[in-house]
Amino acid sequence: MFKKISILYASQLYRAAFPLLLVPLIIGLLGTERYGIVSFFTMLITLMGLLDAGISGTFVKLIATNKYQLVSFAKVISLFLRVFCGFVFIACIVAFIFNYFSLFIVNDWLKTTLSNNETLFCIKLIGIILALLYLRSYLQSFINGMERQDLIALWGMVYTTCFYGGGYIVLAYYSNSLAAFFKVLLALSVLDVIVTAYCVYYVMRKHNKQLEEKDNNNSLYEDDDLSFGKVIKFSLQLSGLSMIWVIASQVDKIALSTYTTLTNYTQYQIGGQLSAVILTLVIPLSQILLPRLSALIKEKNEKQFISLFSYSSIAYVLLLAPLVPYMNVFGNELIALWLKNDELGITVNLYAKWLVSATFFAGIMNFIFILLYSIGKLKYHFYAYASYSALTIPLTIIIAKYFGPHWSSIFYLIHTVLFLLIWGGYCLHKEMGSFVITLTLLTFFILLLSTLIFESIKRFSLFSDYKYVYIFGSPLINFVVLSVGILVLRNYIFQAIAKVNLKNINI
Repeated sequence: MFKKISILYASQLYRAAFPLLLVPLIIGLLGTERYGIVSFFTMLITLMGLLDAGISGTFVKLIATNKYQLVSFAKVISLFLRVFCGFVFIACIVAFIFNYFSLFIVNDWLKTTLSNNETLFCIKLIGIILALLYLRSYLQSFINGMERQDLIALWGMVYTTCFYGGGYIVLAYYSNSLAAFFKVLLALSVLDVIVTAYCVYYVMRKHNKQLEEKDNNNSLYEDDDLSFGKVIKFSLQLSGLSMIWVIASQVDKIALSTYTTLTNYTQYQIGGQLSAVILTLVIPLSQILLPRLSALIKEKNEKQFISLFSYSSIAYVLLLAPLVPYMNVFGNELIALWLKNDELGITVNLYAKWLVSATFFAGIMNFIFILLYSIGKLKYHFYAYASYSALTIPLTIIIAKYFGPHWSSIFYLIHTVLFLLIWGGYCLHKEMGSFVITLTLLTFFILLLSTLIFESIKRFSLFSDYKYVYIFGSPLINFVVLSVGILVLRNYIFQAIAKVNLKNINI
């Protein structure tokens, strides 16, 4: 487990850091407005989750809970391959839609002064790339369900290197055009699907062989969860939630892409890219926890479930909560250093500090989703999230249209925190009792102490004569102080977790 976690986080850190190194160089070659098309593309990648309809998440759980019996595993494989044919059909429709409506997207949606022919060509390529990434995402669900996320992580490092590194090399030494950049992405997407499909085949064949060789008395056992009706029922719950989440999390970017200029939209998206660093650190945790916690519930292992969930959420808060005050205190300097532009750094951080803060709290909310997913109570989360989104989505569009990107980022933080406090707090209290108090107090303690440390460093101008030490040394000092604080409080934390038990569930 430790080896797998190390690989996943090494991969995610690399995939977060490497783009940050090259994005300023790519922006320098393309220009802010042309990079806006790339930002538009990254937003569309997230929106493709709407077409997944919860199927990938359903197969993660199905595979994780039915991979130990030969008959059940064979049934899962058969179902997985049949559904894949449907995904291929949808992918073809996606590519066709972008080709057919490319003129509308360029002329009526995006506010750009770029060359019409170049932009049209790129939009058509984007449609094909999105279709391929859609297939790749579904194939990865099998690997995640088999808990072989390390394969995805290792290939992800190669993919990220080729995506940004290859794109930069082509722009710098071959052709400084959007068309050349997206041609590289198209070739890489084809390779991505091929490699992922091979990984699925490798894992499937290896595991099937192990099951055949094992003298398993339960090999004839079939899980009722594999009935088509139950698969559809769980998929509908997850699909509704996935669709609402994708729309709610991207509605600000969708609205701003048409209500503001492509230059302002790019600046907002750069801030969003910084906040996405938090998501890249959450993804491996979710990939591990979703199948593992689901399996622990099925095995009726309450003690290990509580331990894994509690310490994972505490580790998340300890490592990432300091980013909230850090971006508010040192965000301007950090982004200016990154983009090599003081004015752009200040502008981007107008959005980034709010977006990073909101993403951190959304990450805590993700643990509530993981909890309800694992114990089979996802429908309640769907109802709550649907009600919440019915209010926030139209308000987000109105704010984007009339108040612009700055207030859009602030509103995103406000409604994210409110939903976490009201619904997240209720769910955690209902299912795990006193743990909600432990997590809340710990989060508040880390945010408060980190704010005091960062403000003190800035107020007294500590290390201000040494720019890199000033910007990067501050979080290290903060981490050391927090580590000492947690070390002092460790017995209280252990005792609090020991008292936690799962409520309202039969284990």
